[in-house]
Amino acid sequence: MQFRDIIGYESLKEELRRISATGHIPHNILFDIEDGMPGVGLALAWIQYLNCSDPHHGDSCGVCPHCKMLSQLSYPDVHYIFPVVNATDVETPSDNFLSQWREMFAAEGAYFDHETWLRYLNAGKQQPVIYSKDAIALENKLSIASSEGGYRMVIIYEPDRMNEAAANKLLKLMEEPPDKTIIVSVCFATEQLLETILSRMQRFELLPLTQDELKMGLRQFYPQAQERDLLRAALRSDGILLRARQILANNTSIAKYTECFGQLIGDIVRKDVVALRKLSEKMDSEGREWIVAALVYFEECFRLSFTGNFTGAGTQFSTDREQAIFIALNEVITPANIESIYRTTESAIRHVRGNVSAKMVLFDTFLRYTAALSPALKAREARSI
Repeated sequence: MQFRDIIGYESLKEELRRISATGHIPHNILFDIEDGMPGVGLALAWIQYLNCSDPHHGDSCGVCPHCKMLSQLSYPDVHYIFPVVNATDVETPSDNFLSQWREMFAAEGAYFDHETWLRYLNAGKQQPVIYSKDAIALENKLSIASSEGGYRMVIIYEPDRMNEAAANKLLKLMEEPPDKTIIVSVCFATEQLLETILSRMQRFELLPLTQDELKMGLRQFYPQAQERDLLRAALRSDGILLRARQILANNTSIAKYTECFGQLIGDIVRKDVVALRKLSEKMDSEGREWIVAALVYFEECFRLSFTGNFTGAGTQFSTDREQAIFIALNEVITPANIESIYRTTESAIRHVRGNVSAKMVLFDTFLRYTAALSPALKAREARSI
């Protein structure tokens, strides 16, 4: 993985080059990302740059033995910890799924999200976790001298999925890692991290890509796409290239989220509490990770509807089904309720991720949406009389 393989994030790349040149590299780093951003890819591009035999033009050479091993995820001094399933009795849980991790990178490159990893894990409805045995295994690995003599890196993907036992075991390593060892945590739920862990990390935030960067990236994957379709995907993606690609490819999951969102808005307009309960049960059957992704999509639709009331931006690039939903929401998402809707959605996402009954969370969330939207719906009805 090279810096050039990752579109955008130029200021972060430059900062990584700068601290590499000084030799004073923080040993415990957090890449604070949104799900779908190439945080792991940037970590790999950085360690490849650090250990490259002939770096030039601000990037690794890509052809030396170190670069070749790193590009194949077979470099002995890069260790991975990531959430897995069904590994209670396994001594090295992450290593046990390393073939799936490599398979994902070979197919997806730097651009994947949590749902992608679940697919390669074949997790079904199970929630993956980081086991404490991974921390023990890592301690053993780092007690041995570096194989290649350069920098070692530990990449922890989704550290918020560590239980407290795993976090406590990793804490000492994070405080005093061996010489020339960098621990990079890639996290899109930093609010779930233990404060004892978070306080020991130097944070780097990955910012959303610009529309020009998104369109440039989309052109690489879809050279025949129409300009209108590129712009629609860029506007809808919140600055995340993977999400823009999914929108452009008409991802089937998004169509399913749209169906549920349309049903939700219809039930709210009709004040049909029974139907809202049935919808919560229907969504609950899809599993927690799908529910979280759907709630993120709902939040995006509320945002687009709100901004569309004032500027029209974004909604004109929606699908026909989404356009129909936005018409139903016309003049309903307002400055008086948008913050409440955001808070409700973010709270629901946290609770679903936190193992609270998803069905109960969804039904409560739908009732809160109804309460937030009811005054605007009544006002719209009054204006139409």
